[in-house]
Amino acid sequence: MAMTSMEEFEALLNESFEMDTPDEGTVVKGKIIAIEAGQAIIDVGYKMEGRVDLKEFANPGEAPEVSVGDEVEVYLRACRKRPWRSCYLS
Repeated sequence: MAMTSMEEFEALLNESFEMDTPDEGTVVKGKIIAIEAGQAIIDVGYKMEGRVDLKEFANPGEAPEVSVGDEVEVYLRACRKRPWRSCYLS
């Protein structure tokens, strides 16, 4: 018996919540996808993104030298899978 569109969507949604994610407390690579309000928004893959204050990309007293498209390494402090996938990065 074929699944209906809603059943297919529900199965795909549940599967996405079961995806392996990087372990909290590890360093992961990500890509800066936007900069706004003094923060870099970073896509770390796994359908997750997080924010890092721009000051974390600079030495004291210097301006940060990062831009959209840059690849960076970030520390994955914590992840939340629901209601959406987001990360606490530093």
